[in-house]
Amino acid sequence: MKYSQDPVYGIRLGLSRLHPRNPHRYDDFLELMSLFPSLKKYIQIKGIKVIADYSNKEFLYELTRTLMNFRYNIDWSISRGFLIPTVPSRANYVHYIADLLTPEHFYNTEVILREGNRDVNAIEGEYSEVSKSIIPLGLKVIGIDIGCGANCIYPLICHKTFGWKMFGSDLSNESINIASSIVKRNGLSKNINFLYQDNPTNILCGILDNSSLLDINFTFSMCNPPFYSSFSDYIHSTHPTRQAEGKLFEIITTGGEGVFIENMIHQSLKFPKRVIWYTTLVSKLNNLKRCRKLLLNISRQGGNEKKLEAIRTITMEQGNHIRWILAWSFYSKIDRIALLSFIRS
Repeated sequence: MKYSQDPVYGIRLGLSRLHPRNPHRYDDFLELMSLFPSLKKYIQIKGIKVIADYSNKEFLYELTRTLMNFRYNIDWSISRGFLIPTVPSRANYVHYIADLLTPEHFYNTEVILREGNRDVNAIEGEYSEVSKSIIPLGLKVIGIDIGCGANCIYPLICHKTFGWKMFGSDLSNESINIASSIVKRNGLSKNINFLYQDNPTNILCGILDNSSLLDINFTFSMCNPPFYSSFSDYIHSTHPTRQAEGKLFEIITTGGEGVFIENMIHQSLKFPKRVIWYTTLVSKLNNLKRCRKLLLNISRQGGNEKKLEAIRTITMEQGNHIRWILAWSFYSKIDRIALLSFIRS
């Protein structure tokens, strides 16, 4: 989706660059308006054009609520003041994770990218043959969303799309309570569970070593880190019309996104075989470079169980924005493919 000071024109939501399996490539304002009349007051029709103002927070909230209902049959709502997620971009991340979990995908068959700066780019032709029929489905796939937030979007999309078992962690009890209410309201409490992170300096620690999870090995982790290092950074880095509605702890973290991801990488060394694929979103190219450099350095130093075996960088073009997924694994190619094949069986 585009976020702009100016209205966005077009019947489609401008999402043709999304992952080929992403259903939001085909979302259409006219269809959505006919099915969900509550959208009409936010949208103008001029001739053959539909005009929607993405700077309107009320519109974004209603659009998120509509898309979760339309595509995932989820009754979704949260208290205002929390971060409003853009559903198509969140679904994009989920579909690239599904590629990571497919044993035959080149993400698993290629060796570690030790020497180069080459990205694994999101070129449509590379993904066209990765159909849902070969992606591991069901509750044998266990994922964890680090910092799931009140909106709980990632666990909901993961489970409703692929049937995966999901956990979400957060350092806000209020966020967990709201997310839990969404899950309960939609009858998903057996499939989506939550853990409270009581130490704001921890990311994986305090969660993966939680006594309730010690007997669980995760297929993947995912995370959408806070972007900004301070409120001043947030104000000066963002145009007023693009400033996200959200609690400060959802968008600000000490040191910013780069430090957060570096801390996550270091903490993953304590749990090398608890997760097949660790992943995180990255919003800034400089942060991607520094975090990938850290992973490459670790891959040269590690030994035995803590040896880093695979690093993947996935470039996602979404509207006018570029985001990256950074993924790493401590499992060898042979072990990774064997585990993912077993999970799929």
